Amino acid sequence: MSATIEKIREAAAAFDSKDRLLSFSQKNKFQSPLLLGNGDQFFDIWQNDPKPRALAQFFPVTAKYDEEKQKADLEKFRKVLNTKTEDFCNQDLYLVTGFIKWGEKSLAPALLIPLDYDSESDSVTISTRAPIENIALPALDKNIKFPKALDFVKNGTFGIQKFFDTLEKKIESKADWKFTRNGFCITFYSTNRILLKKKLTSECWTTAKAANNDFFIATIGNEGFLPQSSLFDDVSYDHVYNPADHYFPYITDSQTNKAVIDALHEKSSVYAIQTLPGSEKAKVAVNIAADLIQQKKKVCVICRRAITKFNFENAWNPPFRSFQGPDRDTLKTTLYDTRAKLVSYYDAVNNPLKPSGARLTDLLDEIKQPFQEYRRRALQEIQVHALQPGTDGASFLQRKRHRHLQFFPGNHAARRFTRAQELHRRRPGTSGKLVRNNQAVYRKHRQIQALSRRYKTFRRHSPGKRP
Repeated sequence: MSATIEKIREAAAAFDSKDRLLSFSQKNKFQSPLLLGNGDQFFDIWQNDPKPRALAQFFPVTAKYDEEKQKADLEKFRKVLNTKTEDFCNQDLYLVTGFIKWGEKSLAPALLIPLDYDSESDSVTISTRAPIENIALPALDKNIKFPKALDFVKNGTFGIQKFFDTLEKKIESKADWKFTRNGFCITFYSTNRILLKKKLTSECWTTAKAANNDFFIATIGNEGFLPQSSLFDDVSYDHVYNPADHYFPYITDSQTNKAVIDALHEKSSVYAIQTLPGSEKAKVAVNIAADLIQQKKKVCVICRRAITKFNFENAWNPPFRSFQGPDRDTLKTTLYDTRAKLVSYYDAVNNPLKPSGARLTDLLDEIKQPFQEYRRRALQEIQVHALQPGTDGASFLQRKRHRHLQFFPGNHAARRFTRAQELHRRRPGTSGKLVRNNQAVYRKHRQIQALSRRYKTFRRHSPGKRP
């Protein structure tokens, strides 16, 4: 692990010769014209009177720099600033001053001062973030201990003249190096890249504490990221996740809950969740953060783009929703009891029963099959006999329907019996007497209808398919 960290530190300290930190150009596409004058004096005046300065002040019109060129550059600058603000929450705008010259044409800035741009007033101010020294200068000569800008900040004020004085003393042994305070401009540098390289090259990374950190082992170890076995692989979902045990502000589907529970597991030092576009990532992040905060843990939320920050903030503190409600303790017991009953019912219906190992649905199907077969044969026998000519179908139907159909008086049985009556009275050779006028038969028919209604109620509360 120590060897891996050392390789990362060496890569962070290395800079290409064409890097803008080591190869500064006086004319750049995203850079204001290089203004003459002492940069330290300009900064001191601005720091003592920290009023916003118009962006156009850094693009003055001269004989070689006309109004048309100024307008085009300002429009370009505003577009870049607005895009960076909307997309990355960071404008990456700096005031560059103090330059080191070496060789014939090599030029490098000595100091980068962060600035903040206000699109409404079209002005810039000195940022509250501390200035940053050129972290690429040690790559030119590792024997020189270059000063750090943070060491010259006292009570929120940066001593720029003392910083330049110290820098001049450090490089005075280099005969081919020259330092000048003359000249300053505003331009763009990647803040995240500079701060990351600055952090990796600090001495705290050389300690054994960094090499033994669980986070570093999981992220930059030799094994890298590995698939994590889920807590739900061996145990069913309902026996692992219980909403009463967590403090999730949002309700999500079971697959999302599985990812969140696995991420919150104490053995997961680092956990990455890969989702499809359009997934509710902000709600997942809010659920994780809320549960960790309830556990009295510190939470740091990092996002790269402004839209991600906006979505998380809206999910964390939604403007049109309140999470206030009944006291949690009063609902927790009820939720536990209700969920325990539902889980027990689900297990009884879907899981094998002990000690036989058979499922409840299979047992009900076995019980239902003989009754279905008996009912089918009875109905078939009644229909066939009732349609035979020369038989006393009415009396036969009266006997059969009471003996067989009282147990299974479904709608099909009632309809078939009624149809048999109609066919019997119309068939040649019979008495032609209307069966429906026979009061005894009519009473039996009404009993069949009553039993049919009871059978419907029974079927609604019984499992299995309709035969």
